[in-house]
Amino acid sequence: MKLHKLFLGLTAFVFFWGANAVNAQASYDSVFIDAELERVVSDPENSVTISVDAPVDYVFRFLMERLDLYTKDAETITFDTSAGEGIKAVGTERTTTMKEGGTLVQRFLIMEPTSTYAYFTDISKSTLSVPLKYSLAKYEFTEVDANKTSVKISVVYQPSSRLTGFIVRRLFNSAFERDFNNAAKIMRQRYQEELNGRL
Repeated sequence: MKLHKLFLGLTAFVFFWGANAVNAQASYDSVFIDAELERVVSDPENSVTISVDAPVDYVFRFLMERLDLYTKDAETITFDTSAGEGIKAVGTERTTTMKEGGTLVQRFLIMEPTSTYAYFTDISKSTLSVPLKYSLAKYEFTEVDANKTSVKISVVYQPSSRLTGFIVRRLFNSAFERDFNNAAKIMRQRYQEELNGRL
């Protein structure tokens, strides 16, 4: 994969922890996923904590449901609720369709509103190509007060190639905090706009 393609896919994989189409047939069993759920807490590849001037329920819903508002080139977000339990349920799949084509499918592994959620990118269903074999992300929410929320976002992943692994990790780590701090600014601004509209 050429360097310019890594840069083009950077924003998408920072927010979505996306899958590489080359590895679309890979599968990860429950034992592997359980181990990664432990590792994302004890030894993540990266972790960042953001502070948002908005209530915890607002921040929880925004980060889970409105990727199209804070992620460049995301066009639509849909949820598979075939289980009949609504979008806030373990096993629900969130599909993000990008403006230039390609989708990312993420399966929720943990769902505890408004405390925490975690998801695994389903690489057998995703079509957007970014340089990772797999990824798993966990979000932990803390209500600081009625209008302030702290969110810790942690991720584990594996680059798709040893040859580009160093570049992928460097780009990922440099963009991780920047992009989530940008998301915090957007949430803060939109919450204030909605609040002012109600006054």
